[in-house]
Amino acid sequence: MPNNILLFPPGLFGGGGGGAGGDVTVQYTALVDPVFGNDATGTFGNLGLPYKTIQAAIDDVPNGTTPSDLRRVFVILISSGTYDEDLTILLNHKKIALLGLGPWNLGLFNGDAWSATNARNISISVTESNVETIRHSLSIGTVFPHGEAFTTHPCYNTRPRISGRIILTSPISTTSELILNCEIVGFGLANCLDSSGYAAGGIINVYWHQGRARNAVDGVGASKLHFRHIERCEFNALCTVASYSRIRDCTFDAGFSPGAFDAATVDDGGIFETDLKGTFTGPAGSFLLDHITNRKNVIAGGALAGGATKVTVEKGLRVFRSTAADGAILLTDDVVFGTGGAGGITLTLPSVSFSRGMTFTVMKVDAGVGAVTVSGGGPTINGVASVMLAAQYVFMNFYSDGTSWFVL
Repeated sequence: MPNNILLFPPGLFGGGGGGAGGDVTVQYTALVDPVFGNDATGTFGNLGLPYKTIQAAIDDVPNGTTPSDLRRVFVILISSGTYDEDLTILLNHKKIALLGLGPWNLGLFNGDAWSATNARNISISVTESNVETIRHSLSIGTVFPHGEAFTTHPCYNTRPRISGRIILTSPISTTSELILNCEIVGFGLANCLDSSGYAAGGIINVYWHQGRARNAVDGVGASKLHFRHIERCEFNALCTVASYSRIRDCTFDAGFSPGAFDAATVDDGGIFETDLKGTFTGPAGSFLLDHITNRKNVIAGGALAGGATKVTVEKGLRVFRSTAADGAILLTDDVVFGTGGAGGITLTLPSVSFSRGMTFTVMKVDAGVGAVTVSGGGPTINGVASVMLAAQYVFMNFYSDGTSWFVL
């Protein structure tokens, strides 16, 4: 055995000591190493006998039939490197985790800025129904702390990257799960995550954390994909799913098309702190947004289609500030209580472009003769340069469309 192959001390994983020749035994775990591996001798449960290819390790995952077999998770540890191979997985009653010992590539990334140059796919098929409520599942990620993958360059250094796409097919209505911590490119393909071959009524639950989809997700109308929990992911093309439950701190660059919002599978569901750009299609009430997401959506000029309506899932506390002097209304202001006194004051609204989609409330709170004048700062307010609040407790709401101010 080469002395620089990855070996772990006996007992490190609680395996009860070494196997034959002192090699480490780790049940339900295999190692893949493109340099020192051998597909003919690779063995599950013995890290001293690694496989050369990922596919060979997948092929050796046993088919369990007993209740205890169905509860096993088979871990394939993948040495950092490039694996120029397509993967085919018959996932019946299996739970497989493809976990890198650092970043790894499926396919070639030899283009400029490490871009993909071919398409290597992961094809997953399921032909049998679930037993009890135990679902077929595939996880893709890394073993060690992975940092960020929300933008391009950290993906190169911390995450698995798939040059092609993940394809899921099934002739029956069954439930499978994808747990993803990776970037999927879909190089030269119609999409990067494709469930069009999954039987009608089938469900694929997707949990995607700190990853990226560079191509369309599904991209067909009869999607079987259900986004259950998506966090810190970027979607560069149209994302089409059957439903979503909870999305946080993500970016949708070219629209999002969910068939429904599914509140039953998570607590506190909705879309939070997310950039929504493009056209968003869905039924009425399908977009439950927090105030941050809604503001970003309005500023980005996001459009609704297909009968979709937006609903805010929280009511933010309104912040107020009192002033008796001339000055600027700040972007951080919400309600401004102005005291005109004897001579009056002038308050100037913030940048109209920075304030797009925002509303500011100004009220004159005193009984003095001095008015509270609100200036547009250049852009007009209902077509004029400024408006005046002359009487006590009179107020106005000033809304910006990015170019001009309007009184609501």
